[in-house]
Amino acid sequence: MNLFKFLKPSAPAQPARPERQVRQRNDRPERQKRGTTPVFTMTVDGRPIRFGMPTAGTRRFFIPRYEDGSIHEPGATRFLLGALNADSVFLDIGANLGYFSMVAAGVARAVYSVEAQERMVGIIRDNADLNGYSNVKVICAAAGDAPALVTMPEAGRPATAIGDHAEGFTVPVIRIDDYFRDLSPTVIKIDVEGFELNVLKGMQDILATGPTIAIELHKRMAEFGATPAAIFEILSDHGYTLRVGEHRNASLSLDELGGGALRGAFNNKMVFCERRAG
Repeated sequence: MNLFKFLKPSAPAQPARPERQVRQRNDRPERQKRGTTPVFTMTVDGRPIRFGMPTAGTRRFFIPRYEDGSIHEPGATRFLLGALNADSVFLDIGANLGYFSMVAAGVARAVYSVEAQERMVGIIRDNADLNGYSNVKVICAAAGDAPALVTMPEAGRPATAIGDHAEGFTVPVIRIDDYFRDLSPTVIKIDVEGFELNVLKGMQDILATGPTIAIELHKRMAEFGATPAAIFEILSDHGYTLRVGEHRNASLSLDELGGGALRGAFNNKMVFCERRAG
């Protein structure tokens, strides 16, 4: 079977982008009829984005954290919005409920959400439907450096990682190069709870094309035999400048990293990677 035919990006008409603003008042959950899913509306980049909250975990994600007008990880959101345009192909690896996928979908030509938790895959699809985004494609899989099968919960916590569960749903581990090389992603977000180096090893061809990358590093990488220095080396070897910043802060100040700076412990730190000029 030719798997690529199911992954060809669509090219819906793009709305005009409003004036950028990252912090506004968000709506409280919409009043729904009994038995229907509550919806939370968040304003990002001047654009309202609707998120369904079908589980207790999704409700905790939005309420009460973002009712005051805050948005999720505003520093990372600013960085990714600054990298995206109407021709972009956005790859969201470890998409969870699809926040960054929805942020990108209103700007990019195509969005691919890779998520290993089956319930979350349905939530991402529902969120795309809520917002009328036909350019979001969802893949139920984990990303890594070699094809395999792993067991994942239907819907775990945000910190759920590969290997956490002996029982659950069996999903494939895919190499990003095998599925997305011909789709030419230009902006990539990676958040995989310690499996970051494995993901990067499985996307060497794509790294060679120089997409902009935001990658969150977790201390659990040691469980998979990885170190921050190894991640620095693989990205640096592909011509990237690495900078670190507080991705949860509204004001994102980025400091360039050298090899030595990544030898210490990094936990829940986001590294922003752009190809060096020349």
